[in-house]
Amino acid sequence: MSAIRIFIVAPVISAMLALFSLNANAADQTEAAAAAEASLVVYRAGESVRTQRLRIAVRVDGEQLGRLQSEDAIATKHPAGTYLISTGIQGAETLEIDLKPGMVHYVRIDPRERTQHLSVAVAEVEAQVAHVERPELDSAI
Repeated sequence: MSAIRIFIVAPVISAMLALFSLNANAADQTEAAAAAEASLVVYRAGESVRTQRLRIAVRVDGEQLGRLQSEDAIATKHPAGTYLISTGIQGAETLEIDLKPGMVHYVRIDPRERTQHLSVAVAEVEAQVAHVERPELDSAI
């Protein structure tokens, strides 16, 4: 009777060990993939009465990321690498940004309207600058 129990228990134990090993490998792969990603936070700043009504389209490598209304922010993750950030406004600046793995990068979109001429500045800023301009950005990540 004990020989039958050993034959039943041994395969069950080996299956449980294999399952545990697969879960550990999957967790390691998930951590490695997360470490290879970078966070990107795009926000608006420098609002005026004239620019508040604008909804500015934000593109990363030509693909629309979203639209920023006044005081909006967009947070997303991308694989590490170089990207071109642009807006949907003709003549606006573009920004080539090198996303580093595991880092958070902040991009400020700054619309200005002077004598019926709209210009939009796009710039990467340090975390301290972003948090001074928009303290609520901590919750966006």
